[in-house]
Amino acid sequence: MTRKNKKSSRSSSSQLAPLLGTLLVVAAVLLWWFDDSISPPSGPVNPYQPVNYQPVNPYQVVTPPATPAVSPQPEMAVSSTSSPDSSSSNSSMTPVEPVSSPLNADALQSAAQTKRQIGTPTEAELPAGIDPTGTSLAMAVPSSGAVRPAIRPVVDPTKLQASDPDGLKLIAGFDCSPKNVVVTSTGPAQFEVRFPSGRDNTGFFLFRLEHANGKEVSITLTNVPEKWKTLNPVYCHSIDLSDLKNFESHPPEKTAKPVKAPNGPLLPDTAGEQWHFIENVTYEKGRLTLIHNYESDAISIAMRPPFTPEYLTSYTDSLRGREHVIVHDIGITPEGRPLQVIQVGGEDEKSLREKPCLLIYAREHADEHDGSWVVQGAIEYLLLEETAGARIRNFLTLLVIPIYDPDGAAQSTYHRIVDGFGPNIRIPECDQYMKFFMNWLNQGNRVDLVVDLHNVESSEAPHLSFGSYPKRSETMSKAMQYLHTLIQAQMESFGFKSPKSSWGGDNYFLRMTSIFQYQFSAPWILYEVNSQAPQRHLTTAELRIMGAIMVETISKYLRSREFRPLSITATKKREERLRRWLYWNPELHLENEFFGPYDMERAIWVSGDPEKHRTSKRYPLYRDLLKTKFPQFVPKESLSTTSRKKD
Repeated sequence: MTRKNKKSSRSSSSQLAPLLGTLLVVAAVLLWWFDDSISPPSGPVNPYQPVNYQPVNPYQVVTPPATPAVSPQPEMAVSSTSSPDSSSSNSSMTPVEPVSSPLNADALQSAAQTKRQIGTPTEAELPAGIDPTGTSLAMAVPSSGAVRPAIRPVVDPTKLQASDPDGLKLIAGFDCSPKNVVVTSTGPAQFEVRFPSGRDNTGFFLFRLEHANGKEVSITLTNVPEKWKTLNPVYCHSIDLSDLKNFESHPPEKTAKPVKAPNGPLLPDTAGEQWHFIENVTYEKGRLTLIHNYESDAISIAMRPPFTPEYLTSYTDSLRGREHVIVHDIGITPEGRPLQVIQVGGEDEKSLREKPCLLIYAREHADEHDGSWVVQGAIEYLLLEETAGARIRNFLTLLVIPIYDPDGAAQSTYHRIVDGFGPNIRIPECDQYMKFFMNWLNQGNRVDLVVDLHNVESSEAPHLSFGSYPKRSETMSKAMQYLHTLIQAQMESFGFKSPKSSWGGDNYFLRMTSIFQYQFSAPWILYEVNSQAPQRHLTTAELRIMGAIMVETISKYLRSREFRPLSITATKKREERLRRWLYWNPELHLENEFFGPYDMERAIWVSGDPEKHRTSKRYPLYRDLLKTKFPQFVPKESLSTTSRKKD
């Protein structure tokens, strides 16, 4: 809040006193009204009422209250087309109407339980990805001289595990587990895990217990930040983090009321979950102590439900046999893990060019796991048949990256390949993402909006925080603020706490969001998820439902009049970019150790407009290619007899 400076003499102050008194009364009335207007919704979906509390029921369909109006745009309705993969008797896609039905959460959970697991396909069986040869715009594989990002140093492996006198063992240092801690046994069934001192952002932890059945185990984490005081870690009766069954959510017949933990938060019923909260948690001066009696020999303990690279591999394998999904295998990380982009919808060329395309990606900060579950919820919701999700799929193409940095996730690293897009920056993963999206756009496809998902750790924020958006563009800024009002209202209606204001900056010039903003003219919005929110924690089922809410709300926005100006601007820039690529790419195919895909993308914008080179030998070939492959991008006046005479 701003304060007015006190001025001049006592006489002038006495004259202002009545006026100030009046202003204070008016301000108090306005503050009372404003505070009442943003209070959480009452009733069975309010998770913040400690007395006579009725929990959020993720399996109950709740009709949400009215949200800010979105005017449907009839001109943007999708025309009826034939779906080659549809098995229904009526295979035509009808124009998409605004989705008014509430989320079918029961169906969402059912789909998560019945995912099919299939074997890893051979190379010949892999679904076709982006064709790099269609317009002679293929780009080379990164050279061996590409710079690999640094990783955290690994301490002595013998310090990453300890056993008590009875053989009970606590283990760290495996994939997604911290490798910079020291584990010691301090007595029977008692352990201490010491994190490095002086680090405010400790990030994420994942441990294993062996021979824990029937034992009450005490684990004290030291040198941890105060923001962990409302943290209630989770545990699972398995150490296999690649098995889909260990992350399923089964709706219970009756949901119990949340229990208030000793450290403050409400803990939801996890009877239908595989991951359960540790209730007995205390925090004091940088020491977080977890005490629990376990009922299995092998136990996984994590800061929040872990979405590991191994789990992602199992999940994408299960997606390969399903309709309406393409898993694009776009490359391999330096440590041999697959880089993948999942596509839902957009199953024919016309759909890819005419329907809006939404990109959602998580784990730019690789140890922030919550966003991956939100992303999975968006995927599963769009794959449901005979629901609002299916209608959205007919209108929208969804691109998803569940783990942006798989190697960083395995290393439990916070900031590894985040700033990977800039002049002479050669990070293999970022190069491969850049190439995929360049080739995607080179085929005449589109990306209309980008959502970047992160998570805070615990006490800093509620369930969903409006992190940032492109503030330097007034048009994009207003559009993303309006979009957040829609998402915020819908989240609140389902009982998730989400404030209206943004708290982040937009100095993300080397991140992937900046590429879409400045090179591809696609707006972006960044959210911070928090399953360990201080008021009430969330289950994996509720995280998935957040993804369903988000994709449904955004789909409404993308077909609205409010989005229309951004869509027109982005379409014009995509057309201009494609023309320049078709004309200049033969001379720009010079990728090497220092000249990567980002530099190639930048080069086409300083190479000149093809229309100014009509006398060159390359121009007729360029014009024929444009007319043949992308007639919708060819200005009619440029093909007229009149315009040709001007040459």
